[in-house]
Amino acid sequence: MCEKNLINATVFGQDSKGREFTVVLLDSEGIDAATGEGLDDNQIFTLTVLLASVLIYNSQGVPTRRDLEGLEYPLK
Repeated sequence: MCEKNLINATVFGQDSKGREFTVVLLDSEGIDAATGEGLDDNQIFTLTVLLASVLIYNSQGVPTRRDLEGLEYPLK
């Protein structure tokens, strides 16, 4: 797996009741990235989905049927 495909940051904080929390931000190139390496794209995407409690999907323009079908990969 190439490190250039996954960027992370960790943020620590407290909520209004004083409880501590940790937020881990993962930014991956995703499926069919211009600089992607085939299978690595799918593996990184699957890892990101499995680790996430919230997933933000970013695309250029309106997602197409092909984009949505690519989201099925982690379920297989």
